[in-house]
Amino acid sequence: MTKSQADTLHDPNRYAPPQSRVGDVDATVAYQAVRLWSASGRIGRIRLIGYSAGANLVCEFIWIVASGLLKTAHAPVWSLILAMLLVWVPYGVLATLLSIQRAHDIGWSGWACLISLIPGAGLIFLIKAGTPGRNEYGDPPPPNTTRVRILALLGTLLIVVGIAAAIAIPAYQHYLERARAAGAR
Repeated sequence: MTKSQADTLHDPNRYAPPQSRVGDVDATVAYQAVRLWSASGRIGRIRLIGYSAGANLVCEFIWIVASGLLKTAHAPVWSLILAMLLVWVPYGVLATLLSIQRAHDIGWSGWACLISLIPGAGLIFLIKAGTPGRNEYGDPPPPNTTRVRILALLGTLLIVVGIAAAIAIPAYQHYLERARAAGAR
């Protein structure tokens, strides 16, 4: 038996690509748990938009129902103010905690959420990507679920529809006034 025949016996397919283990791919990535009512941890952009939109929708619904009930009961003004505080203060706390977690995801201190007080500057939290992998504030946030993406899309659509309505409704009212004025002549 020749040497080439012996090599063929040990290697059944001489034309197969070489096999090796890839050491730089780590399939085990640790994710931290999502904690809404905590200032520690990290949260991604899509999850920030989704959770903010979901919380806003819940608070809007509660506020509309509560204010409608109080107005039909002819409640005093102070009860409307109290109801407003009971609905919107928890939302403000949640929004602040989510902003702190988003700042942590970027790699900034939680105090960076004060940037949101400057008009337009808070968009940095939606533009800047989070740090990949683990940073000093913990493991990365978990991947976004379908529900989170739907909430984020819903929040974005509400903003777009609100802006369109703010432009279209006054223009339509002005058109109706002009049409009535032209019909009265």
